[in-house]
Amino acid sequence: MACADTWSVNQASYERWSRLRDQRLLEASVAGHGPLISIVMPVYNTEPAYLASAIESVMAQTYQYWQLCIADDASTEPGVAAMLQHYAGLDQRIYVSRLENNQGIAGASNRALELASGQFVALIDHDDVLHPAALNAVVCALVANPGVKFVYTDSDHLDAQGRRCDPFFKPDWDYSRFLGQNYLNHLTVIQRDLLQACQGWRAGYQGSQDYDLYLRIVETIEPREILHLPEVLYHWRDVPDSVARSNLARAVGAAREAIAHHFERVGVEALVKGCANAIIFNRIEWPLPAASVELVVYGENEAEIEAASGALSVVDEMLSVRISPIVGSVDSPDLVMAVATRLSASDSDFFGTVDARLRPKAGHWLRRLVSIAARDDVAAVSGKLLRSDGRLAAAPEYHAAGAQCTVAALNLLDETSKGNIANLCLDQEVTALPAALMLARTVSLRQFLAMFEHSENLDAAVRLSCREMLDQDMRVLWSPHTVLRYSNDAGLPCAVVPDCFADGIPALLPDNPNCREIEWEADWRETDS
Repeated sequence: MACADTWSVNQASYERWSRLRDQRLLEASVAGHGPLISIVMPVYNTEPAYLASAIESVMAQTYQYWQLCIADDASTEPGVAAMLQHYAGLDQRIYVSRLENNQGIAGASNRALELASGQFVALIDHDDVLHPAALNAVVCALVANPGVKFVYTDSDHLDAQGRRCDPFFKPDWDYSRFLGQNYLNHLTVIQRDLLQACQGWRAGYQGSQDYDLYLRIVETIEPREILHLPEVLYHWRDVPDSVARSNLARAVGAAREAIAHHFERVGVEALVKGCANAIIFNRIEWPLPAASVELVVYGENEAEIEAASGALSVVDEMLSVRISPIVGSVDSPDLVMAVATRLSASDSDFFGTVDARLRPKAGHWLRRLVSIAARDDVAAVSGKLLRSDGRLAAAPEYHAAGAQCTVAALNLLDETSKGNIANLCLDQEVTALPAALMLARTVSLRQFLAMFEHSENLDAAVRLSCREMLDQDMRVLWSPHTVLRYSNDAGLPCAVVPDCFADGIPALLPDNPNCREIEWEADWRETDS
C-alpha cells in the first residue's frame, strides 16, 4: 500500500498565497520612530551576487531605523572587501569591520555585534534575503507586545532561479520541539542587552552556533517573552555550499553537544539521541525517577482486559505499576465515573488510562512516558497510536478550536511518516490527549476531577482536563517515540472536521494560520503492509 512519507506546500498555491500576503505586508502602515534594529551579518568569501542581494534586501526595508553591522571574517576573495566598502559608502547606516584572522562564524558574529547600538538585534546570513517588510512587521509586533525579548518568524527558501519555495510555517514557542530541532531560525530578532548578557556566540558549535546561543537565552527568559510572528519574512538561499547546509554531520553533532551542555547548566541528566525516522533531529531521553504508576485499563469485557494486562505489564526496578481493570465502553458515563473514583483514591505518583486493545511496540513504553511526565513543566503525555494495519489511528491535536484530522488523511500515514519538516517525528506540545493513552501526574490530574464528573464520556473528560492544564500554564505533550498498536480497529472513532480541513493535512500541522490557507501535497512511498 502507499503511504505519505512527507508533505509540503503546493508550489503554485504558495506563489498565489505569497503574492497576496506580500501585498498586505507592503501596504501595512510603516512604524514611526520605533526602536533601532541592528542587523548582524557575518561574511566570509560570499558569492558576490548573493552578498549584494543580502545587503540590498536590508537597504530595501520599509522600516528605516536600522543599522547593518557586517563583519568580514578575513575573506580571501579580494572582491568581498571592495563590495563591502562600496555599500558602506552608499548608506551611512552600514558599518563594516574586518577581522585580521579568520575566527569562524561565531567570532565574526561577535565582531558584528560589537558594532551594534540598537535596542534589538536581527540575524541574517550573508547569502540570504530579508522580506522588504520584515523589520516593519517585527517592530509593529514589538510595539504591540512590549514585554517581548525574542521574536522569530516564518521563513521559506530561494531556489537556484531565485523563486520562493518550501515555506516553513512554524509553531509557537514549544520547548520540547525546540530540543528536537532548531526551528527558530530565521528570522530571529533579540533584545541586544539579552544577547550581550549571554555573551553572544561561542566557538566550538560550528553549524549550530545559533542553536547554542538560543539555548542559553531561553534559560534566562520566560516563555511569555518569546513571540512567534507567523509571517514569511526571511528567505534562505538554497545553494549547496550555503553556510546552513554545508558540513551537515558536523552541524548535527554540534547541535547535540549544545543541548547536552544546556542540560548540564540547568541540572538535568538527560541524554540526546537521533530520531529514528529523522536522524538529523533529536530525541531526548529524560531521567526516570523511582515512581509508582496506576494504569486504568478499560475494555468491553474481562477477557479483553486480561489479555491487555499481560501485554501492558512492565517489569522495571524504577517503576511500581498497578493495573486497575475497568469493564466499560469509552462512551459510557459509567466508565467516566469509575475512572474518577480510581483517580480520587489513587496514591500513585502517576495515573493513566489505556484502551485494552492497545499493544506496546517496545517494552520501554511506560518508562518513556513516565520520564516525560516527570518533568517539572509537564502535566500529561501520550504517544503515537497505530491501527492494526500500522496506519495512524490518531494524530497530535494542535488546534484549540477542536479541529482534528480526517480519517481519510490518517489512512495515508503510518508509523514512519515524517510529516512536514519532521513534525510527526518530534516530541511536542499539543492541546489535548486521547483517553486511549494518557499518563499524567496524579496530583495534577486530580485537580480536574470535575471534568470527569461532568463529562459524558472518557475522551471528553481527558480532553477537557488537558485544556484546563493549558489554562494553568501546564504543558501537555505528544511523543511519537512511544508507539502502541491496536489489536483490532472495531469502534475507533471517526473524526469530523470543518470543510477548510477537508484534506486533513493542515490539522496535522501546528496551529499556524498560514497552514490553513494553502494547498498541500504528499511525497508517496510504498510499504510492505
